[in-house]
Amino acid sequence: MNMNQMNMNNMNPMNMNQMVAPPAPEQPKKRGGGFAKDVQLSKELAALVGSDRMPRFEIIKKLWQIIRSRKLQDPSNRQYIMLRDPDMMLVFREAGTDRIKAFSMMKYLKSHITPL
Repeated sequence: MNMNQMNMNNMNPMNMNQMVAPPAPEQPKKRGGGFAKDVQLSKELAALVGSDRMPRFEIIKKLWQIIRSRKLQDPSNRQYIMLRDPDMMLVFREAGTDRIKAFSMMKYLKSHITPL
């Protein structure tokens, strides 16, 4: 018998259960940090999304609802958002163009968001 076989023979289910650490007591999950934390919105962005305070992920979620409902996604290249809507132009005026990449949306929203 080699060493591995001897170790396997000496282990029984009772010994294995004794080796397992007891479960840690449950602690309440922390919430409200990072993207889930409320931020203050500028007047322009608040007028567009309908609230002056909301978490960042909700802002993006609401903007996508607006983009889809107003058909602002470029049909020829869906990664772009067309800024032909007057409300969207106010919020994304820093872009200096008639369309932006959806992936860079947050870059243009930084000036409209203030931490609380």
